[in-house]
Amino acid sequence: MFLKNTKTNIEYTVIPNKPFSQNDLLIANIDEAITNIKNGIKQVMPKIFLLKPKVYVQPMKDINEIKQIEILGITQAFYKAGARELIIIKNENEVK
Repeated sequence: MFLKNTKTNIEYTVIPNKPFSQNDLLIANIDEAITNIKNGIKQVMPKIFLLKPKVYVQPMKDINEIKQIEILGITQAFYKAGARELIIIKNENEVK
């Protein structure tokens, strides 16, 4: 998972200790995904900001092939990890 703070250009690649996706699911283990997302957010957010971030997610899978349960998993994982708003990007269009 690659994260980037668009205001500071700080970048961080999360390499999970345990996989949180499997086979055809983007998120199969939501608890592991939340842990990794929290870690990534801490790495790209300056400590002086106490605000929850607005997060843009661009799955590395065609949005038309993503199952509803995967969208739910992505949404829950990012909100539980601390996002204040989540926008899932499909190419140049936004899907909320």
